Parts: sequence; structure tokens; C-alpha cells
Amino acid sequence: NWENKELVKVKELVKKFKEDFDFDENDSWINLSFFGRGLRRLNLVLKEGRIGNSRAVVLNVEKAKEKILMFKEISFEDVLQEKL
Repeated sequence: NWENKELVKVKELVKKFKEDFDFDENDSWINLSFFGRGLRRLNLVLKEGRIGNSRAVVLNVEKAKEKILMFKEISFEDVLQEKL
């Protein structure tokens, strides 16, 4: 549903993030405020809103895909190929 530019609850994003990266539910430093600031700092938020009492965002999926490439491991051979 992110590709369709729909509002997604930040709470659901935090829960999915913790599950995907094996954080405990008790890791209180990863909270809604922390996660929301991170999304805004990386310019991944197109629109903010609310679903009921929950904060929600529309994510910039294309920019997120670009940001993921920053963390991709690059081998020495890949660097050499780019310079040629």
C-alpha cells in the first residue's frame, strides 16, 4: 500500500521495523517520536496526517529506494568498474 501513496500509521512502521531488524518490543529508544524524526530527517515523508488518534504518513518510496543504496555493500571490483 506504500506504492499507492496511502497514509500508513507510524506505529505500524515502527512495529514492522522492530520485527524486521530483530529488536525486542522492550527497546524503548525506538519509539514513535524517534522513528518519525528519522523519516523526516531522511526526507521520506511526502504528507503527514492522522488515522483516528494515530499519526500517519505518506512515504516517498522512490527516495527510500535511493537511500537504501547508500547502505549497499560495494566490493572493490565494483568501485574499479565504475572508475573505468
